[in-house]
Amino acid sequence: AMVLNSSARGVLLAVAYAAVLLFAPAIVLVLLLGIVEPWTRLRERFPQARLVVVGGGHDHAYGEVLGLARWLAAGDAGARLAVVNVDAHADVRPHEGEPHSGTPFRRLLEEPAARLAPTSLVEWGLQRSCNASAHLDYLHQLGARVVYWDEIDPNDAVSGQLLGRLLADLAAGHGGLSLNVDLDAFAHAVAPGVSAPSPVGVPAGAVVRAAARLAVHRQSPACKGDVHRWAATGNWCREVAKGRQAGRPRRAGCVPHRRLRRTPGHGAF
Repeated sequence: AMVLNSSARGVLLAVAYAAVLLFAPAIVLVLLLGIVEPWTRLRERFPQARLVVVGGGHDHAYGEVLGLARWLAAGDAGARLAVVNVDAHADVRPHEGEPHSGTPFRRLLEEPAARLAPTSLVEWGLQRSCNASAHLDYLHQLGARVVYWDEIDPNDAVSGQLLGRLLADLAAGHGGLSLNVDLDAFAHAVAPGVSAPSPVGVPAGAVVRAAARLAVHRQSPACKGDVHRWAATGNWCREVAKGRQAGRPRRAGCVPHRRLRRTPGHGAF
């Protein structure tokens, strides 16, 4: 084995540092291009949406929703916000110490600037086995709306229509709507690779149908100011965008349906 003396190690370290300094701008440029291109495509497909986030988790949901609330307040001091969380987990853990992905909706409920009343929060698809009873009691005591996964019709056409109607009603009665979709709301067979897999979950087609209805009918009063947030991979957004891109005339209330197509890996379109 070759043993390097201190001077040789110093030379190697200097060469390594020089390589990092030399190639760092190129690496940053590649990363920026990788972000800009899908962001541009999202803006083209959802021109009326205020914000579309693909990827990440609920560790940054608090900032996104709070940003929407502040934007609403700048235009209308009396505007209120509605939030729908499609998730197996309620994400309302106490936030003592450092915040994390399990705390955002509790933080939003307790933050006056978020303008989120408990009755304007809907937790859709929760699994009792994935949530502490104290967290579920917290939601029920505040008056938040909780829909458990086993209360949802497994027929995605039926449950998608109900969820779409819920989203439209909330959007019509509030200044803004934040739709959060966490992939662990779906069964592992449909959405593998999540951090908390489960053999059961809500019908994926129902969520796609409901979100597509908002995207297609974005000009209707019920859809103005919508925010579509996907704490997931780009695959789900791709399917929703296809329904909007088709360009065919549709009757009012028509919900486009595209069969979900799984593609390997995560990431942008």
